[in-house]
Amino acid sequence: MVDKVIGGGIPLPQLAVIKVSCFIGYAQFQVTNLETYLTIRVPVEQTLEAGAVCVSAERFLEIAKAGSGKVKLFTKNGYLVVQSGDVKDKTFLMPVGEFPTFPVPTYQSTLPTKLLLSAIEKVGFAVAKHKDAAGYKYLLVSGEGDTVYFVGADGYRFAIFRAEVPFEDRIKLPYSSLGVLKELLEKEEKEKIRVGRNENFVFLAGTDWEMALRVKYWDHPDYNTVIPKDFKTRIVLDIEDLDRALKEFQRTEANR
Repeated sequence: MVDKVIGGGIPLPQLAVIKVSCFIGYAQFQVTNLETYLTIRVPVEQTLEAGAVCVSAERFLEIAKAGSGKVKLFTKNGYLVVQSGDVKDKTFLMPVGEFPTFPVPTYQSTLPTKLLLSAIEKVGFAVAKHKDAAGYKYLLVSGEGDTVYFVGADGYRFAIFRAEVPFEDRIKLPYSSLGVLKELLEKEEKEKIRVGRNENFVFLAGTDWEMALRVKYWDHPDYNTVIPKDFKTRIVLDIEDLDRALKEFQRTEANR
């Protein structure tokens, strides 16, 4: 998932790197594209000396994926040496001082892990992807007392998922970060993740990861005005019948 954060359209060379920090008991890996800031921590068996280095993310991932089993990291003569199973290789060190400073997280609430994952799966498709819909390129999470609404929109359609869960905040998750967040939630073991925000960022944290997501537009279309208060006609459909009909329609359209 590291490559999803830094992959494609990197504006500055110092962003195509991964910062590797070693502490007593764990190692920390950080990447950013200045929109998504991702920190992942993994336990280590032994730390001989704490410290931090920056290396090419692409090169580091190539070496790590080539090996198997436990990974050993150490620096030597200006290189980070990565030893994994029978594979031992090195990558050139880059200046740590040029790596971007990560925003300091602040957390005010929590959300059920499985609920947020389900919301991304249910309404993420409706979040705007085109450049001309900047204000819509977010999945809105809006708490209203004992109910939380997850809203995706692109200017042409709305998708709304409601859950009876207490949440007293209003955050926005950028579309560009939903793929990485979904992978993290799928692997998360805790029942709830921490959630917070400040003027410029939304923060999320699980067992061994943290994300800071830059938010440029806090305003979002009022989904309450879109939902009719009264219905003159109601149609009840069997979900399996509807699913089959939609798939048949897609096949028909694809064959035209």
